[in-house]
Amino acid sequence: MKILILVPSLLFAAALVSSLLLLRERAQLQAEVAMLDSDRTGLRAELGRSTEAQAGLTARVSSLQGELAENRNRLAVQEGSASDLRRELALVRSQLEQRDQQSLVWQGEAANLRESLALAKLEVSSAGADEIAAYQARIVALEADLAAAVERTRPGGPAAPVVVLPTTVPVLEVGPDNAFVVLGFGSKDGARPSHVLEIRRGTESVATVLITGVDPHHAIAQVRPNTLRAGLHKGDLATITSSP
Repeated sequence: MKILILVPSLLFAAALVSSLLLLRERAQLQAEVAMLDSDRTGLRAELGRSTEAQAGLTARVSSLQGELAENRNRLAVQEGSASDLRRELALVRSQLEQRDQQSLVWQGEAANLRESLALAKLEVSSAGADEIAAYQARIVALEADLAAAVERTRPGGPAAPVVVLPTTVPVLEVGPDNAFVVLGFGSKDGARPSHVLEIRRGTESVATVLITGVDPHHAIAQVRPNTLRAGLHKGDLATITSSP
């Protein structure tokens, strides 16, 4: 009889203990779930911050790429300006060299005129009356030429005019068998023997020519046979490629 009374009590106690254990485990699980929720919230916040940082870095990279492109453009412009300055400097140096050479020519002319003047005065001393008048007129002309030549050689004298060579030169005539051409390019335009020009038709090179004779308004240029690629025509345009 006592055994029958104890069995339900033991069962009730076991059930009570089991319920308490389940409640305890449930509380622990709820605490762990709350902790996981908190961690997930933190991770989401960190992910948001990382996304914002990535967007900022992307914008910064884009800005740096724009600045790099702008700096490259500026560098290209500066390099172009430097190249233009180098070309202008080379042109000025060439013009100065030509001016120095012209000065030497004028000095030679002045020396020749002095010699001619001295000879003319010597001849006057042994000439007759009619010849004296002619010699006197010649002496006056020689003295005027000498004064002009000396004035040109003085450092403070008038500077020689700077001749700017044309960009293109027209072909006026073509010689037999394309042996030579007559160019509309004379000494007044800066033409000199040994100038080398390239004759082009459109974008194609037709021939290369070498100036061998010059007058004030025209130049004769010999065609270099190994450069002749087609028949030459009146109206073709030549470009100066090298100067003497």
